Amino acid sequence: MFKKDYSPNQDNKISFVQSFEFSGAYRIQDFTTNVPAGFDNRTTDADVYQASLKWGVNNDLAIRATLASAFRNPSINELFQPEQQSFINGADPCDSRTVGLGPNPSVRKANCESLGIDTTTFVSDIQDGTISGGLISGNPDLEPETNDSYSIGLIYTPDYVEGLQIAVDYYNLEIEDFLVSHRMRWQDAVKIDSLDQTLYSANYTEDADGVYSGSFGNKTDARFIHDLSVSYTITESASVQVNLQNLLDRKPDGAGTIGFAAGHFGLDERLGRRFSVRFNAKF
Repeated sequence: MFKKDYSPNQDNKISFVQSFEFSGAYRIQDFTTNVPAGFDNRTTDADVYQASLKWGVNNDLAIRATLASAFRNPSINELFQPEQQSFINGADPCDSRTVGLGPNPSVRKANCESLGIDTTTFVSDIQDGTISGGLISGNPDLEPETNDSYSIGLIYTPDYVEGLQIAVDYYNLEIEDFLVSHRMRWQDAVKIDSLDQTLYSANYTEDADGVYSGSFGNKTDARFIHDLSVSYTITESASVQVNLQNLLDRKPDGAGTIGFAAGHFGLDERLGRRFSVRFNAKF
């Protein structure tokens, strides 16, 4: 790890450089996985880095930035979990015990009956959890998950308002080979409760036996979030801070169903723009 601070004195002033701080780190990683019998041992390596700087332009303005990478190796379960039988279990909207529920029971009942279901007597095997849902297993072909991110921000501390600080930051995060469990959700062409549930896969086909296959990739666009923070120091022991997170109210991108299933979207996209106020005091 390396860190360097620069604060000019009266004899070596540099224009537009009140102060300058830089730090960096570099790590070499090597992983060997002792695998179960029948598989070849896995050896993976990846180098990760981190760099950050803070540049004080003058007494009022400073610029800060970070650049970093990250790496995550698949776990033993993600790679080699043995096959396990799974079962479908849930509340079937057309079951006689649940057809009268939901946001619009009359629509639910009409949609179910349009499929030929007697909603007064129908008892769903899904609701009893007795239908095989397939097999769950690890995937020995998984590659490591990698991440590249950077951020840049401005800090404004005007001399004419003592104790006031305004900070604006931009964050960009991109994950490749995201490690996640795939799921499929399916709904008949007649949508119960007018819900639109589709396969999370963007490209799939169904064969004559009702088996789905296709590309179940998780790659989505990079995440980017803008935050605004304004703080004011009232006294040496008290301050107030106002935060506006997800300033531009970013929403999930065009691959939203895939990205949401894969967990690519954080709290910012799910909750939208958020406002908070925090008071700090020392006693």
